Amino acid sequence: MEQMPIVLRFVHNFTVKEKFLGFVNCDSGLTGQVLAEKIESAVRTWNLDPEKWRGQGYDGAANMAGRLNGCAAVIQRQHPQAVYMHCSSHALNLCVMATSQTALVSNMWSTLREASLFFENSPKRQQKLEAVINDMPAELLNDSRKLKLQSLCRTRWVQRHTALVSFADFYLAAVATFEEIAGDRAGWNADTCNMASSLLRAITDFSFLATFSVVSNLMAYIQGLSIGLQEKSLDACRAYNQVSSVQKTLEDIRSKVNTYHATWYQEAADMAASVNVEPSMPRTCGRQRGRDNVPATTPEEYFRRAVSIPLLDELLEQFTRRFGPLQQKIGKGMSLMPSVLLANPVQAKADIMSFAAEIEDDLPAGCNL
Repeated sequence: MEQMPIVLRFVHNFTVKEKFLGFVNCDSGLTGQVLAEKIESAVRTWNLDPEKWRGQGYDGAANMAGRLNGCAAVIQRQHPQAVYMHCSSHALNLCVMATSQTALVSNMWSTLREASLFFENSPKRQQKLEAVINDMPAELLNDSRKLKLQSLCRTRWVQRHTALVSFADFYLAAVATFEEIAGDRAGWNADTCNMASSLLRAITDFSFLATFSVVSNLMAYIQGLSIGLQEKSLDACRAYNQVSSVQKTLEDIRSKVNTYHATWYQEAADMAASVNVEPSMPRTCGRQRGRDNVPATTPEEYFRRAVSIPLLDELLEQFTRRFGPLQQKIGKGMSLMPSVLLANPVQAKADIMSFAAEIEDDLPAGCNL
């Protein structure tokens, strides 16, 4: 039987708090109408007044966020001030997931997943990796205390940055381990040797290294935002400010993409040099569907046009699409800030009056905006 958790978010003594209320059995269906009725019934059972709802947040599933028949829409028709807001952390997760559709990025993630599973699924292989790590000079390892590659989270894409950092720490150890296993057919079965050989070719391919470097650097800018958006005390204004700050940073990177990409490319070239691999770009031809076939004269130019620019453009488009409603909802209230009010008094006044009309019932008696 499906169950739905309900969490209450409220303000107490000017402090935002969250409290888990319980699970509700969804034994009569999962449509928006049914779920809305279940939520309201549960809230009334806990002696809470639905008329005091001032917000509701879910993921982006159609039965929850559908514009006409989603749970949020059904509740808001009955309680107009219970404004729906898509979970910001989940929206960020969708932004990152959408950027992983290009062939080079998708292949990079697949290779990382296969490499981590290679060791995760076999204690013997993991022991071999640990032995190689212990035999390597400390200066070749960024953190000698770690002995295991971080696996990729299937659902929380923004948490994959941890896996990227882990792989970078143990890149040389992983290459050495794959080389030893692939060359030791007496000590390992044929399937394991073949898998090791295949993974060795994959992680020493310069397309993988260049894509890995670009994605790692961009994910680093998003990681902090991911952590911030999961704070219990986070309010809409702070979420707006955090998202806007990261978005402006990405816009700045996009405007100076040549400079940033040159740094990322050099990091990839350094990783390649550590395993005696020369920078190169995939072969292109007239008709090609399974590869990012962009014109370029050098590997640096190719990966800038095939990875860095498309990735940044997609990220910025996703930020605008996923967080645009958040900015619209916060924007009118932000007009109360002196800096906004003085910058455009006419528009600010119109926004303030519109905002006041929406929260009129919550204003203290006699208050006049």
